[in-house]
Amino acid sequence: MSEARFFGFVEADVLGEPVKMASKERALLDAVDRPHLAGGLPEISRIVMKAAAEVSWRLLLEHVKRWEESALVQRLGYLLDLHEVEVPAAAKKKLLSLVNPTSKVHLGSRAEWGTSGRLNRSWGIIENVPREQLVETAVGRRRLKSFSARKS
Repeated sequence: MSEARFFGFVEADVLGEPVKMASKERALLDAVDRPHLAGGLPEISRIVMKAAAEVSWRLLLEHVKRWEESALVQRLGYLLDLHEVEVPAAAKKKLLSLVNPTSKVHLGSRAEWGTSGRLNRSWGIIENVPREQLVETAVGRRRLKSFSARKS
């Protein structure tokens, strides 16, 4: 990680020792920036939906601005809209202002999801990931394996 990207960390107490950890806002951006390291795009979509209620929009915007990468803003904004997250109007306006108007990026990795898809003009995102992979439904919700019923 370059020196310029080393921001957004907080000190936490882990077993009595001070440890630097990513803030919620930083962790969210790291996941959106590198979905393959955070469970894949379907998992990142769920993370964005759930984390949006817990982040500081002020800090998130500060971090996004320092990141200086339109593709990150485009993917984050698209996922926020996809899940109909209530983003404060000023925050949404700021996010949109950070998007390079000529930038068109694929939502998911082209190697994994292909290159075809509809263009979302608001965010300049090529929707190459099927919507049903990104949005939980009552029928499509993933089941988590339970280890409590393990036979001895």
